[in-house]
Amino acid sequence: MRLTLADPPKKLQTSDNKRRQELMEGGRALRAADNHSSRVRYEDVEMKSSQFIENEMAHQSVLIEEQDEHLDSLYGTARNIHEIATIMGQEIEDQTTLLDEFGGQVDRVQDRLSRAMSKVAYIIKKNEGQNAVSGY
Repeated sequence: MRLTLADPPKKLQTSDNKRRQELMEGGRALRAADNHSSRVRYEDVEMKSSQFIENEMAHQSVLIEEQDEHLDSLYGTARNIHEIATIMGQEIEDQTTLLDEFGGQVDRVQDRLSRAMSKVAYIIKKNEGQNAVSGY
């Protein structure tokens, strides 16, 4: 008894049909399971992404707060340096004024000293002339 493809036995056809049916139903179950696991994986990835974004936003907020503190400190330092520079500038102006006044006084004293030295030289010359006449 030889089986041919043209005339397969009925019993064999029935068992093949059952196997096909089981495979088809199993395939549907696998696809449903795959869809479910894909959905679960998608939700898991979405949840992890959301957590990552939240963590990054929190980290950025902390960094921004730290930067604000550093900028406030830097602003305070710059303000102090500005105040010190302003005071130094005023002190330099005051010192310049004092030096100008002192320079003027030195010039006046030098003029007076020059006149006095001229008078002393005149007196010495006059005395030398008188000493030569009197013999001393």
